[in-house]
Amino acid sequence: MKNRTDKDIMIELLETAAQHSENPDLMAMVRDFPPRDYAILLDLLKAEMVDGNYVEATRKAVLDGITLQGRQFRDTLVAERDSKRWPSRLKRAGLVIGGWLGGLLTANAKQLIDHFLK
Repeated sequence: MKNRTDKDIMIELLETAAQHSENPDLMAMVRDFPPRDYAILLDLLKAEMVDGNYVEATRKAVLDGITLQGRQFRDTLVAERDSKRWPSRLKRAGLVIGGWLGGLLTANAKQLIDHFLK
């Protein structure tokens, strides 16, 4: 199993809470969370990023939904995660190389035009 970072866990929890907000028919269930997930969930609940309740002694909690602040935080985390993936890095490198080639063409445009018009 892939090692999940705290960011990955936060994104998962926030997306789960968002699903509960978007679908009121989705029944809120008491879930047992792994220790690390539960600690992060408590932080999200106390920071009012998600709505829900928890029972501290049992590592059980109910997610009812996500707050506006939680949505914004989730979007920030997702954007940070996506900016570090290789397609995004490749795109940035392509823009740099494209800009460099455009600069070369612009700087030598007169010479290229004269060369092709002869």
